[in-house]
Amino acid sequence: MSKSSTVVAAIGAILIACLVTGSFIKKVDSQSMPPRPKQGAVHGGTLRVAISKLPPYNLIPFDNSWTGIFLNQFESLIKVDGSLHYYPSLAKSWEVSSDGKTYTFHLRHDVLFQDGDKFDAKAVKTTFDALYNGTLARVESYKDGVFRQLKVVRVIDDYTVQIQLHSPDAAFLTNIATLAGSIASPTSIKNLQKTDLGNSLKGTGPFELAEVIPDQRLVYKRFDKYNWAAGNARHTGPAYLDKVVVEKVSDSAVRAGLLTSGQVDLIDSVDLNDIPLFKDNPNFQFVSVPENGVPWVWYFNVNGFATDDIRVREAVQDSLDVDSLVKNIYQGTAKHAWSHIPSTSNFYSTQLEGAYSNHVARANALLDEAGWTGRNSEGIRTNAKGEPLELVLLDRGLPGRDKYFTEAAQQALRENASIKLTLDTVDQAQGFAKRKENRYSIFHTSVSGYDQGISFIYLFSATGVMNFSKIRDPRLDELLTKQSEAITLEDRTRYLQEIDRYVVLEKKLVLPIAERQSNVAAKSTVHNVDTSFALKRRYIGPYAYDIWMN
Repeated sequence: MSKSSTVVAAIGAILIACLVTGSFIKKVDSQSMPPRPKQGAVHGGTLRVAISKLPPYNLIPFDNSWTGIFLNQFESLIKVDGSLHYYPSLAKSWEVSSDGKTYTFHLRHDVLFQDGDKFDAKAVKTTFDALYNGTLARVESYKDGVFRQLKVVRVIDDYTVQIQLHSPDAAFLTNIATLAGSIASPTSIKNLQKTDLGNSLKGTGPFELAEVIPDQRLVYKRFDKYNWAAGNARHTGPAYLDKVVVEKVSDSAVRAGLLTSGQVDLIDSVDLNDIPLFKDNPNFQFVSVPENGVPWVWYFNVNGFATDDIRVREAVQDSLDVDSLVKNIYQGTAKHAWSHIPSTSNFYSTQLEGAYSNHVARANALLDEAGWTGRNSEGIRTNAKGEPLELVLLDRGLPGRDKYFTEAAQQALRENASIKLTLDTVDQAQGFAKRKENRYSIFHTSVSGYDQGISFIYLFSATGVMNFSKIRDPRLDELLTKQSEAITLEDRTRYLQEIDRYVVLEKKLVLPIAERQSNVAAKSTVHNVDTSFALKRRYIGPYAYDIWMN
């Protein structure tokens, strides 16, 4: 019988939560828990919200696991914060075997789904089996993603469920602590129709979905029976608010106008030009937090025109003064990302800072060495065949400051290294086709999530669904497997940092650009606005459990 490391959650005046990564345990005592609300929190009222977009796929949380608004409806067995500390939620305690393959969760006895179903071990198994079998999520493949190591889910008794994995998965707890591991009522899973957007699914969260106008409006009402808040919540019992009304308003200036005129209480994605309206204004508040996940990065296609040569990839890295461009263009709303791991991550290292970028002479020497020694009538470098050094950046839409950065980078590449950068703006279908056909040199994106090991598998493994660099590298696959199966946090950190060095410095596969901020503005009468952010980036919110209004 294997030894187990036990995570014990004491619910009450003192709450202890533990971070478990295999056999590594870190205790979080009551002093590190979020502060409780000040006396005088008011119950009632409707929070009116204008946000830039609504969930892109459907209203199924498993297909939109980065989307904070679903936290109002659905909960997971445990919760995790940005420092990878875990807290009890629907599970009151859990154990992880010393080999990292067996997870045993002891569930709360007092939880109800919003449709009246009883929450128990069978409900957990029903959800996880449906996800693994592909009958619940419609966009995500859980069998190849979150549950790729899943062997079996067992009901031990009414309130104990055990999950066995084929191999250790260092990201498993983190994965199921998000909306990806949220639990839906068995009845609503059984009755879910293929034509249903997902609005019929029921969870255990503090709010119920009451009204849907697709891609326009969502209305949530308080679930009055709710009384099982996660260990990192700021209060217990039902939510303070009666309702949350969320409207899609794509134009940032219109959102700002709605808030300043009092027609809404909170807005997201505040434009740089509108921040002065709310920051340091006693009638409003402006809250900004770093986005989690992989920063905004340019990925070089190793099978693409010119970027199949590592010298060209390195030259692009060195031709740009990314640090100055980010400071001048984002003006404090983003910071230069030296690494493929965000600086807010436990896995981050300063080792890449200053190791590349802004070495123009070296960039030009590399391009000469690679054979791009000629010049055409535009002043663009050419090779022996007379082909211009024109790199195509495949673009699915550059928002705001990212567009300004790219335009500045186009000019700098031309001036510093005689490289022409062309934007090919495509829709999603065209993007998939051109990626498949290698009709691009550079692809840009940022990836949601706060466990970079998960993202790295998708981005750099030979079979990765987001392998924009088209890399096939046995050494990289080996490192990805090692970090995924690492038993200790120290080992996993070492492997992830080695992967980071490998893709940025050794193989020149990427150019990290910016760690962006998610921000909101609200009336001064709205309290606990900072809790509206989901842990993952891409604010599609708010999470409103702890929010209250005067």
